[in-house]
Amino acid sequence: MFRSQNRKLEVTGKKSLRAYVTPGMLSQVIATLLDNALVHGAGTVTIRTSQTAKSVVIEVRDEGRGVPADLAPRIFERSVSGQPGGTGLGLALARSILATDGGQVVLVRPRPAVFAVFLPRELPRPDGGPPAVSGPA
Repeated sequence: MFRSQNRKLEVTGKKSLRAYVTPGMLSQVIATLLDNALVHGAGTVTIRTSQTAKSVVIEVRDEGRGVPADLAPRIFERSVSGQPGGTGLGLALARSILATDGGQVVLVRPRPAVFAVFLPRELPRPDGGPPAVSGPA
């Protein structure tokens, strides 16, 4: 899709990161962010991976005009869309999906738009102790 619109997609950052997510969930969220960057953004879209002490972080950014100031505080609400005819469901569903696994998606910067997905690096235990298992994300 990016090639057909003469747009470039770059992937950069740390490799072999591990996070705890439901299979298939992360791909839906990233697909939503990439689709939004393609439809609403401009220029090169970059996916950048990194990690913090507690999270794996995946940023999706583009070189467009970004999220309008009036939409930025409400961008994750259902029915909020930056395009006429848009449903405003994509980001709301992405946030909901991630929350079920203890993750989150945030608008880091509105102009140009940078969205970040934070995924837990450890599986939380009910007793608050260290994780019992680990595996690749």
